[in-house]
Amino acid sequence: MSRPTSLQVRTATGDVEGHLVGDSYEFRGIPFAGPIGDVQRFKAPTPPSPWSGVLRAERWPPMTPQRAVVTATGDPLYGDVFGPDYSDEQSESGLYVNVWTPGAGGPERPVLVFLHGGGLTSGQATRPRENGARLAAQQDIVVVAPSHRLGMCGYLYLASLSEEYAANVGMVDLVAALRWVRDNIQHFGGDPDNVTIMGESGGSLKVATLLAMPAASGLFHRAICQSGAYPMGAIAPVTLEVAQDAAQRTLHTLGVRESELHALADIPLPALLDGGTATLASFTPVIEPGALPVTPSDVAGWKRGDIVPLLIGTDRDEMRVISTFMRLAPCLEEFRSQQGVLGNNLIRYYADTQPELPYAGLRERVMTDTWYRLPALSFADAMAANGAEVYMYLFTWENPARPDVGASHGTETPFIFNAVSAVPALAHAPGTDALATSMSAAWASFARTGRPACDAAFAEWPTYVPSRRSTMVIGDSFDVVEDPSGEVRRVATG
Repeated sequence: MSRPTSLQVRTATGDVEGHLVGDSYEFRGIPFAGPIGDVQRFKAPTPPSPWSGVLRAERWPPMTPQRAVVTATGDPLYGDVFGPDYSDEQSESGLYVNVWTPGAGGPERPVLVFLHGGGLTSGQATRPRENGARLAAQQDIVVVAPSHRLGMCGYLYLASLSEEYAANVGMVDLVAALRWVRDNIQHFGGDPDNVTIMGESGGSLKVATLLAMPAASGLFHRAICQSGAYPMGAIAPVTLEVAQDAAQRTLHTLGVRESELHALADIPLPALLDGGTATLASFTPVIEPGALPVTPSDVAGWKRGDIVPLLIGTDRDEMRVISTFMRLAPCLEEFRSQQGVLGNNLIRYYADTQPELPYAGLRERVMTDTWYRLPALSFADAMAANGAEVYMYLFTWENPARPDVGASHGTETPFIFNAVSAVPALAHAPGTDALATSMSAAWASFARTGRPACDAAFAEWPTYVPSRRSTMVIGDSFDVVEDPSGEVRRVATG
């Protein structure tokens, strides 16, 4: 019997209709918060206005405001590795979720909430490589992808100047999205008491931040961090003093007095974004008494009793591709001068053990270790030490047809979504279907039970504890290795 081509669901603000995509129903752009522009800039999200009739969720939502970034159409390598985007439209019209579900009936399903990458400054709620249709259908789960404010729009700190403004509104947006999931996901066939938050790159940083936010407590039950733990290079939460200084400089650049913050509502969006960029400030979460009272890496200091299970890992060649889009030190001498003790220890290590490695390769290895692998290990250690059940992975699969890509940043994500066909560099590579089936099953198992498992690929994924650091190395096979990054970790820390 053929399935209906559409599905209507009632939410707290109105009825929505999704459409069958493969074996899942896809709902695009359901509002979970009201406008974020004009007088609502830099303020906590508000509920969306209820609607009458049926909202046909057929249109991909616009991106939240952000500066121009590398896109699939602007760089061939980026397009090969990350695939196309769904939308290049930006808007302050509201905040939205995309939802994929096998159906509204039957037993309640695990819910996986995906937070997009792009650091804390760019990205959109989903792209073809992160489309949840196949993952939802094949693993019988519900997938949700929310939008949220980014960069200056998400982290300009004005709360000390006026109580009208909120701190960390980009993260508060995600708390609002999780509340929407709690209140509505049962109507889509999901279980509000079994929610996993998952993020890649900047999305992983957002997961780590949510773990430390008291307001997010109880809204999720497991966490997945892929290629992102603080500090990621220069990206880390800032103190009140740093955030206040960045706000003062930004207001000065925009020509807005501290006593006239209402003028921010009238600045055209392009000029607003230009003003934030001109300050050269890093707009990241701020440690302040309200939304984020302690840094996410200080697990022992969290004022929460519910340390959740964590699946965390990185890719072997994180910087292989993304380094081509960045302005990096052109020579070893300059690179060395930019590194602290940890980075210089690794420079010496790779120079001594791999003297044939060219400078670009050495730089790639050092930045992969210092930006991604070592912070992930440190966060996993802290979570395990504070009672979390932790599972670690290292993704090493390499496309034999594209050695220039390697196991680079973000390569694992389309396998988890079983969406490799949407990525040109992966679409015709041998072995991708089997690997995608195994990885998506393992990630869905973690969302379902708190343990990653897939009988077709491996018998047991052991927990990670600092004394052994058992790691699932995912390549052409799945192999448990004890402390595979041990030498790098010992060298880096002296």
